Amino acid sequence: MKLIVIHLIFTLYIIASIESSTRRFNFVLTEYFCKNFTSLARFSNCGFITPDKPNIFYLNQQAVFERDLGTKFYVRIWFHFRQGSMRNSIRIMDLKFKFCDIWDGSTENRLLKTILSEVRRTSNLPHMCPVKGNFLYKMENFTVTDKFVPTYAPFMNFTVALEFLENDKLFAITKVSGAVAPK
Repeated sequence: MKLIVIHLIFTLYIIASIESSTRRFNFVLTEYFCKNFTSLARFSNCGFITPDKPNIFYLNQQAVFERDLGTKFYVRIWFHFRQGSMRNSIRIMDLKFKFCDIWDGSTENRLLKTILSEVRRTSNLPHMCPVKGNFLYKMENFTVTDKFVPTYAPFMNFTVALEFLENDKLFAITKVSGAVAPK
């Protein structure tokens, strides 16, 4: 029993050391845009601000929905990366979920939980569904830092996208591209 406890403590120490070690990279955003495919949503003012501090960015976006969105409103988030001279990107995450089911933060996915928490903090989206139509929603200063990236991450280019769907029909998309680059 003592051996198991010692092993557990040692494992937790290793994990904490990896997560808190010095980062050997710079986190860079190169593009942030949104696009509307139907009249259901008007996404606008998508962009980011780069302050004088390294490895930190503030995302801003506005959206107005044509009508209330409820049980048939889905969000798909995917993450692609490409290293060095790789020709094709690799998809390491692709999740689709009902917005109202996940909005309360009851997900086990750490990255998704972090993103949802930051959206709640920086936007005026309602904390309960449905998402109202004909109302200007704003996300201001969504903070993206190198803390989103594990210290052991390889150097890479990446794209993260949020696709917005109703009845499996894509009506808007938001994409963020960047890199984890050597210092």
